[in-house]
Amino acid sequence: MGQNYPLPPQMLDKWARETPDKVYLRQPVNRVYREFTWSQVRDQVLRMANALKKLGLKPGDKVAIMSKNCAEWFIADFAITAAGMISAPIYFTASSKTIRFIIEHSEAKAVFIGKLDDTKPTIEGIPESTIKIAMPYDTAPCDHSWDDLLKNNDPVDQSAQPELDDTFSLSYTSGSTGNPKAAVLTFRNVAYGAITPANELQVTQSDRLISYLPFIGRTLSHLTEL
Repeated sequence: MGQNYPLPPQMLDKWARETPDKVYLRQPVNRVYREFTWSQVRDQVLRMANALKKLGLKPGDKVAIMSKNCAEWFIADFAITAAGMISAPIYFTASSKTIRFIIEHSEAKAVFIGKLDDTKPTIEGIPESTIKIAMPYDTAPCDHSWDDLLKNNDPVDQSAQPELDDTFSLSYTSGSTGNPKAAVLTFRNVAYGAITPANELQVTQSDRLISYLPFIGRTLSHLTEL
């Protein structure tokens, strides 16, 4: 059966319960930090998970994320998991052709759109039928706003409880040698990738991580930050 590892939703619940007021994420906006505690992140995750369900999505559905690194990227990813869905991140400089291919190939029903340098490819690449959710930044026109969905939805009672070998995410290559190809990542993959470096580096609760490399990098090279 292999070794068991704590999964992302379990760890979020753990730290929100044990250190609710401790800062988890810091997001610079206009050179000023916005801070998110563990309990605040969990609350937003559970509200956004409920919002996805209220928008008609079902467990097992795919949801894309297209944004530069930001606190909301983490929260959206957690929310997709909490709703029992599967993320399909898209590199933030992808062309409209690549964006459309990934959304159609993954069968993503919705996409979170966040910080982008150029929104034109995004607007052109996302099919009309795909639900578009705008993170709280200047972004492409969307069907729903992040803040409104958080305000208008109560938290779900409980996060989905995935198994280690359930699919966590579809991570696509850049498409430089043809159409992008999806690597299927399980919860076991990401759990092992998180716990092993932390143990080897002897990371403590007082340590900090600066998020620099894009979450979804060319040839999957930056996935370990997830």
